[in-house]
Amino acid sequence: MIASGLTPGETYFVRVWTWTSTVGSYGNFNLCIGTPPAPYGNDEPCTAALLTIDYVCNYQQFHTFGATGSQVPSPGCANYSGGDVWFKVVVPCEGALVIDTRQGIITDGGMAAYTGSCDGTLNLLRCDDDNSPNGLMPQLNLANLTPGDTLYIRFWEYGNDNAGTFDICVSIPPPPTAGTACASAQPFCTSQTYNVPNTSGQPSLGGGGQYGCLGSTPNPAWYFMQVQTAGDIVIGISQADVNGVGLDVDYAVWGPFTSGAAACSG
Repeated sequence: MIASGLTPGETYFVRVWTWTSTVGSYGNFNLCIGTPPAPYGNDEPCTAALLTIDYVCNYQQFHTFGATGSQVPSPGCANYSGGDVWFKVVVPCEGALVIDTRQGIITDGGMAAYTGSCDGTLNLLRCDDDNSPNGLMPQLNLANLTPGDTLYIRFWEYGNDNAGTFDICVSIPPPPTAGTACASAQPFCTSQTYNVPNTSGQPSLGGGGQYGCLGSTPNPAWYFMQVQTAGDIVIGISQADVNGVGLDVDYAVWGPFTSGAAACSG
């Protein structure tokens, strides 16, 4: 419990009792009293804390001690009653994010994501209550985002009656299975590593016409990228079997094309 509005120098009493229907039951317990930590300062959208994005979930701990309600309208889920804190992330080139939370002192939370401007209009993107695998905590799975946009993340304790700590992380979901035909090519971003299963019996290359140095019936994994800046590009590929023994790998690059359909048409 958190007691606020206390008067310095006054004496306060704490009463503890058992919660049981058995008369005369007793036992040992521990009690500690301390001062709540100072607020982080991320109590409003424009003072949102910047979260780190990774390819795996790396939780960071925050708290809601001292948090107040925001002027942004209620998100409409998880019994929002104020006491929220704010975070922000910049959408990576993948255009997809998973924002997860984990229990601390807070064991039941809510979370919402917004687009827009912190000092203008924030548009509710999604609100969640209990989607995380971590008990009654929220998780947001967001796709089809615009790379470079800033998302604002709002977190609160369910009902705002138990301020405390919680963990939060932002990760990029794993890439989808590589396309086995030109028409199902998957996007990828520069500086990102992909692990593709070494498969056999897949459709032959198809589409794209001549495949030159490749074998006559390759088992392909198709990707495409949109180049935004003129210059050189370095592509590194390595492959190994289940025992870690290196295998021969070939690849071909076609382009530029105006669209995926144009690339696969001839």
